[in-house]
Amino acid sequence: MKKRLTILLDAFTMGGAEHMVYELAKHIDPEKFDVQILCYMSKKGTLLEQEVEAQFPVTYLNQDGRIAPKTILRILRGIRATKPDVVHAHLGGAAFGAIWSVLCRGRLVITVHARPEKAFTPKIEKMVRAALRFGRAKLVAVSAENEMLVKQYFGVDTGKCACVNNGIDVSRFGLKEHEGFTLINVARQDDNKNQAALIRCFAKLHEQKPEAKLLLLGDGPNHEALKQLAAELGVQEAVTFTGNVSNTEDYYAVSDLYVQCSFREAMPLSVLEAMAAGLPIVSTNVGGLSDVVQDNGILVPAGDEDALLTAIMEIYQQDKDRANAMKQASLHIVEGYSSQGMARAYEKIYNELCK
Repeated sequence: MKKRLTILLDAFTMGGAEHMVYELAKHIDPEKFDVQILCYMSKKGTLLEQEVEAQFPVTYLNQDGRIAPKTILRILRGIRATKPDVVHAHLGGAAFGAIWSVLCRGRLVITVHARPEKAFTPKIEKMVRAALRFGRAKLVAVSAENEMLVKQYFGVDTGKCACVNNGIDVSRFGLKEHEGFTLINVARQDDNKNQAALIRCFAKLHEQKPEAKLLLLGDGPNHEALKQLAAELGVQEAVTFTGNVSNTEDYYAVSDLYVQCSFREAMPLSVLEAMAAGLPIVSTNVGGLSDVVQDNGILVPAGDEDALLTAIMEIYQQDKDRANAMKQASLHIVEGYSSQGMARAYEKIYNELCK
């Protein structure tokens, strides 16, 4: 008999966590699980939202305002209406999943998409801790390092915390013949992702290598400021700002190096996607990135722009043999981060909770 799985989150904006939810839903075994998606906020009109709705029934509870007691009751009624065997909560959905688990003794999985101290607001964190103590909840970290941090932060053991690597559809990605040398970054454009450092490093590279180009995919609070920075540094013609796009694979395909400059991460899907395309990676050494950036790239300290520029230049100047070796290393490592593998691992957790 199929189990009823309710995936709970706030909304389908264009973040990495939301893309992970979509990949998970696509690859859950439909013979074993009836997947329902519940967004407690309203529609946002994003490209990702449209893709999700084309494949799954999505219920919107339209609770966008201040979270009052009446709001909580409406969302709890929405969860109960799906008659779930297990709820899988993400982002802000963790708060309402936690309350439901405590009140209804419901089976709950909460994915911790960031470092534990940054994953939830203080109020949501209190609810998550209550669910771990009084409900039937289990946390899932998205990298081995984050699993260790989550266990320490929440004071739980393996029975209450597991690790499931984020997964991607590796078959979507590959490289195409193209000219020049192109750097790419795909991420929300904010202070943490630190694309400003990448633009400053690129400007120095461009002085020496005027054929170099930079692709910045995504949007966010720093989007206009980053455009202005590129103009101030005189590289606006060499930097392309695409905004949010759904066809990221087309941009990876004509790139030569993926650069991640974040101050903190768990396991960014964009790095995995770049690896699936066969790109080398230059990244700050944060979160779980040391698990995937090995012989296929270079790790640098967060905030060290000199080290970042040196690493970019090293990749630019490498010979064809080393470039091919890095490509093969990326393809090999990313095999362990498929959407199918992620879905099977979560299915195992769901089944264990339902015993």
